[in-house]
Amino acid sequence: MILMSSVSVMAVSIKSDLGNLPKIELFYQTGFFIFTKKLSMPVISMFYGLIVAMYYLDTKQHKLPHIHVKYSGMEAVYEIPNGKLLEGSLPVNKEKLVLAWIEIHQEDLMADWELAVTGNAVFKIDPLK
Repeated sequence: MILMSSVSVMAVSIKSDLGNLPKIELFYQTGFFIFTKKLSMPVISMFYGLIVAMYYLDTKQHKLPHIHVKYSGMEAVYEIPNGKLLEGSLPVNKEKLVLAWIEIHQEDLMADWELAVTGNAVFKIDPLK
């Protein structure tokens, strides 16, 4: 977060419409501009009802390379490349599919992670077939 003093300015919001680029918002609050990064989460794969995504610039919450997986209102976060569950849960049969997919695509996932944490566009990864 970067603070910058200001005179009298109204609230301003600047958002990027350039696909998967991180959105930057600028807020005026009690005499200061507050810059925040609003993380976007591109879907990198989808299979058997599972939606796999990776946040841009997301190194603070879990501090490890990881993916977010959603299924039917549930969400889980898995460490890559080893597939360790960091947070949340999925049905056992769906978790087995996710772990198999992580095992198959370890190198691609780590390459996408390196791109994502530097704010670069990530690549889609083939679904589990």
